[in-house]
Amino acid sequence: MNHAAVHARGRPAPAVRRLIPARWQTGLVVLVAALLLAAPAAATPPEHDGLPETTLEVGDRELTVELAADDASRSQGLMFREALADDRGMLFIWDTPDRRAMWMRNTLIPLDVAFIDGDGEITNIETMAPETTRLHWSVAPIEYALEVNAEWFAQHGIEAGDRIPGLDAARETARGQ
Repeated sequence: MNHAAVHARGRPAPAVRRLIPARWQTGLVVLVAALLLAAPAAATPPEHDGLPETTLEVGDRELTVELAADDASRSQGLMFREALADDRGMLFIWDTPDRRAMWMRNTLIPLDVAFIDGDGEITNIETMAPETTRLHWSVAPIEYALEVNAEWFAQHGIEAGDRIPGLDAARETARGQ
């Protein structure tokens, strides 16, 4: 700041203060502070902590899964994640069987989804590319969908027609939260 425009007490000279009316100065400072505080929050992806977890036996593997059993957690899914550890995934749970579709908007990692009926039978498996809005549909009414890293099912010999036990217990775990 030009020293000639500052009073001895460090305040702007009267000519500078008149550019912004006094009644607006406090409001302007508060507005700028609020914008600066809000900017990082708007750019930060939502947190993924807090979902209940359980372990499922899928083929000969144990898979630790987060349980997405309400509209908010199912809508969020695995969005904004930069990685998914091996033998981890997310189990989507619905209360009634229906044909369902999944997409990859804001999802940064390639995933496979297994659509699973109420008896635990995999109806179909789809591989989904990151950050796409293409819909991947179940071929039959389902109550569950299991997302894992792309190619996980193929690497472990899991295919349509296989059964995944323990889904009713996973539903109960999700309800207990």
